[in-house]
Amino acid sequence: MDTAKYIRTQHAWCCSRSEALRNVAVARVEQCSEWLANAGLAMGNVLVVGPRWGDELKTLQGLGVKELCGVEVVPQFAAECREAGFKCLEHDAESMGDAIKGKWNVYASHSLEHCHDIAAAAVSIAKVCDQWCYIALPIEFKGTKNPAHASAVRSFSDLLQHFPRWTEVKRYWKESKEKPKGEFHVLLTPPPDNLRAMRSQAKCGSFPEREK
Repeated sequence: MDTAKYIRTQHAWCCSRSEALRNVAVARVEQCSEWLANAGLAMGNVLVVGPRWGDELKTLQGLGVKELCGVEVVPQFAAECREAGFKCLEHDAESMGDAIKGKWNVYASHSLEHCHDIAAAAVSIAKVCDQWCYIALPIEFKGTKNPAHASAVRSFSDLLQHFPRWTEVKRYWKESKEKPKGEFHVLLTPPPDNLRAMRSQAKCGSFPEREK
């Protein structure tokens, strides 16, 4: 993989859609907060995977979260988050589990589809996850061509195969007539021995790559 090219593509694509991405960031955090409250789960310490300009971090801070941290592969975005006063590790999601210290609840909205290996990212999430993990992803069917998406997400099962024995608290599917065909949101809680289960599952292979 050409890491420099990959990072340039991620940065350029996000900047080209900055208004749309930033407009929905607050709404997704608020939805996650509502789901957690309804499930009786505390917000706790939150790790945001792919915070870009830091909108999710700012919104979570406004909701009263005391301990926040971001993991961002694009150096420019990581720097923006730090300049806004947040902890933000410049790192990829696939191996962040070895770099993040302590336990965190994980918020990953429209970030995992940018990974080259979601199975590895799932193992990293298991290493750091405390009580819950919120994931939002676009559904992409055959023929979808997004240069910033390294992996294809085609169904709930495509994602959830990488989270064996985790409990699904709530899911939401939003259909679209455009490409991608829609998006889904899911709130998961890990099993007590989640790391062992994830390591076993990861041996089955990684996520299908996006078609060229």
